[in-house]
Amino acid sequence: MRKILLSLFAITIITLNSYAQVPEGFKYQAVVRDARNLILNNQEVRMQLTIQQGAIGGRSVYTETFALTTNTYGIVNLEIGTGTTADDFTTIDWANGPYFIETAIDLSSGTSYSVIGTSQLMSVPYALYAKIANKVSNDEVNDADADPRNEIQIIVSTDARNLILQGSDGGAYLPPPESFYYADTDSDGYGNPLAAVYSINPPLGYSTNNSDCDDTNPTVYPEAPELCDGIDNNCDGRVDEGFDNDNDGYTTCQGDCDDTNPAIYLEAPELCDGIDNNCDSRVDEGFDNDNDGYTTCQGDCDDTNPAIYLEALELCDGIDNNCDGRVDEECAIPAIGVAYQGGIIAHLLMPGDIGYDPNVPHGIIAAVSDQSTGGINWPASVAICNAYTDGTYFDWRMPTSIELNYLHINRVAIGNFANKAYWSSSTAGSNAWYQAFSNGFQNNISQRFTFLYARAVRTF
Repeated sequence: MRKILLSLFAITIITLNSYAQVPEGFKYQAVVRDARNLILNNQEVRMQLTIQQGAIGGRSVYTETFALTTNTYGIVNLEIGTGTTADDFTTIDWANGPYFIETAIDLSSGTSYSVIGTSQLMSVPYALYAKIANKVSNDEVNDADADPRNEIQIIVSTDARNLILQGSDGGAYLPPPESFYYADTDSDGYGNPLAAVYSINPPLGYSTNNSDCDDTNPTVYPEAPELCDGIDNNCDGRVDEGFDNDNDGYTTCQGDCDDTNPAIYLEAPELCDGIDNNCDSRVDEGFDNDNDGYTTCQGDCDDTNPAIYLEALELCDGIDNNCDGRVDEECAIPAIGVAYQGGIIAHLLMPGDIGYDPNVPHGIIAAVSDQSTGGINWPASVAICNAYTDGTYFDWRMPTSIELNYLHINRVAIGNFANKAYWSSSTAGSNAWYQAFSNGFQNNISQRFTFLYARAVRTF
C-alpha cells in the first residue's frame, strides 16, 4: 500500500454558550497527501477513527468508520460521533482523560486500515464535558475553586496567524491555520499550481504564488521579460511577442534573416528577385536552369543556353549572346562549330582558362576531318597530325588529352568524327592517353595499339 501522509488541521469547530445544548460530536478535517507530500484530490477513501483513553495505545472507548471522498484540495470533512459504529459516543467520560485519537485509512475503500498516526485531544472535545455546567455564572462546576471568572476564556488575536485563549488564570495558544504552498523548483518566486502542500509553515522551496507556467525554468514566470528564445517567458500565452517586427510569424531567433521584410523568413517560397527569400544563404536557387550563374531576373535572356547571359562574349553566331537586344554586334570571331582559320572552332577560352584574354579571343581549331582513314598506332598518329596542313596553316599537331576532351564535348558542332577512340599527345610512360568518342571514357594504353583514330588541332 502506498504511504499516505495525513495532515490534521482544524479539529472541532463548536460554538457553545452557557445554556445552549452541546452537540454529541465534534468536527474533524484532514488533508490526505502521498509520500511526496502532494495532496490526493478527488479520491475515495475509508477512514477509521478510534478514541483511546489514558495514553497512546490505551483502552479504546470509541471506534467508528467513514466512507469519504477528498475534495479538489485533498481535504476530507467529517464529524466524530456520527460515523458507523457499535459504540455509544455519549458514554465517554471526558473528565477522565487524557484522550487520544488514532487515525487509520484505506485508499481502496475497503476495511484494510493502516494506522497513520495518533495525537492527543487537547481542549475542544472537552467542551462536551461542559454540558454538566448548567449555570457557569454560579460556578456549579466542581473545579476546586469558587471563582467564576476562570470559567470564561476570551479569544485574542496576536497577529494575522496566531490566536490565544486569554483568561484570568492564564491562557493557551491555539495553533495557527494551515495554508496552501506551491513548489518553486526553479526558485523564481512563483510556484507550480499542480504541486501544492497544505501546511502551517511554508516548506523550504515552496511559494504562496501558484502562477508559474514552467517551474523548471527560472526565466519563465508571470511578468518576466520576454526573450527571443521560442518560449513564452512571461506566461501570457504568447511566444516571443515583440520580436517579429515584420509580422510574418517568424523571429530572428526562429530563422528570420530579415525581420524588416515579411516576404523573407525561414522556408518562405524563393522568388526570382535577387534576394535570399527562404534564409538558406542562397539567392534565387531554382531560377538558373542552365547553371551559367545568371537568372532571368538577373538579365539572362535565354536560361536554357549557358553561353547566353548578361555581359557574355558576343559571338558571330546569329544569336544575342550578351542579352543586349542586338545580334552579333562587333563580334570578333565565329562561334564553336563555325569554320575559322583552316578548320572548325572546337573550343573558346573562357574566364579561368589558361591564356584567356577578354580583349583577344583564343581557342582551339580542329581539322575538318580525321587525318587517319582507319585505326593506327600512337607514333603514326603523332606523325600524321604533325605533317597535316590545310594549305594555309602549318602548325597542326595532335591534341592533348584535355584538348581532346573539348573535341569530344563539341563533336556534333565540329562534325565528321567516327564513333571510335582517338589518340591524344599525352603519355603515361610507354602508354598514351586516348578517349572513346562513343561514351567520353578516357584512359591510357600501349602506344603500339593500332585501332585508334587521329584528328589534328591548332590554336589561335
